[in-house]
Amino acid sequence: MMETKLDPSIVSPAVQAMQNAAAVCNDVMGGTEVMRERLQYLPQEPMESDEAYSARVKRSVFFPAFKKAIATMVGRPFGEPVVLGEDVPPQIEPLAENIDQAGRDLDSFLRDAFRQTLVDGIGAILVDYTNTASLAAKLGKES
Repeated sequence: MMETKLDPSIVSPAVQAMQNAAAVCNDVMGGTEVMRERLQYLPQEPMESDEAYSARVKRSVFFPAFKKAIATMVGRPFGEPVVLGEDVPPQIEPLAENIDQAGRDLDSFLRDAFRQTLVDGIGAILVDYTNTASLAAKLGKES
């Protein structure tokens, strides 16, 4: 039996299909300007002159129904601010003020993550943390 290597740089056909679908949805979220830039959504007709095509692209508008639907769906669960439960340890509470270390509070971070998940059809949050064992060993050596 042939051994297969797991290489994270190789994109499977299924993932490529999801990326292509997500790209369309992200373009739609960009509205009229993005849709005009992505000419594949408004192709030139075979007998259409370049001048006529350019004029048609410039006057074309895109109704933002998808963007409005996403905004409405995001507003449902996030109509009220996210509140930490009473069972959350006190050490965790300050993290909610700058949850991503980029200045966003927990409410904003979760709202943005949910919005992008709805647009892309899939979402994930990578949680990284310090290796506490090596940190403890280092702190023990310093004392």
